[in-house]
Amino acid sequence: LIYVVFENGRLLGLQDQGNGAALVLEEQLDLQPHGGMIAASNRLILTGRRSDGEYLVVLDRATGNKLRNINLGGAPAQMPVVGNQLIFVASDLLRAFDLYGGDSPIWQSGQAVGYTAAPLYSSPGVEALAEIYVADGQGRVTAFDANTGTQIWTTEIGAVATSLAANNSILYASGSGFV
Repeated sequence: LIYVVFENGRLLGLQDQGNGAALVLEEQLDLQPHGGMIAASNRLILTGRRSDGEYLVVLDRATGNKLRNINLGGAPAQMPVVGNQLIFVASDLLRAFDLYGGDSPIWQSGQAVGYTAAPLYSSPGVEALAEIYVADGQGRVTAFDANTGTQIWTTEIGAVATSLAANNSILYASGSGFV
């Protein structure tokens, strides 16, 4: 299936028909999605805003039924990322949720301020089994152990990063006019 979510909260699931597509799923979400949507296992995961704050929403991939609707507070949420069996989302805090259940975070950290890029998951990590990297509004990049939330390191990069990428040995940060 191909999933499409619109700014007004309309979610479509389209089945490829060769030269066309058949509509097989249509739902109206009660929020304004932003940052895109990811598919992991049998789940669709996205963030969005309602009048009372930012939400992490987990949907059943086959039916579009809402499985979880987690209020993240008022701070803007970055696009979530999935690593192994955890959903990572950065808003006012960096939080890790179990992909398959529970509205309470497995761990959370407030050690960085004003996240400016979606978290980046890397496994294997350089210093831990799996690592999660975040960029903040103070021009820093911070690495956490993805399984425990323990901070591994923080480094000043001198500018606000809006995107992170990595290969086996190098972490890249990019923003306005720099990589």
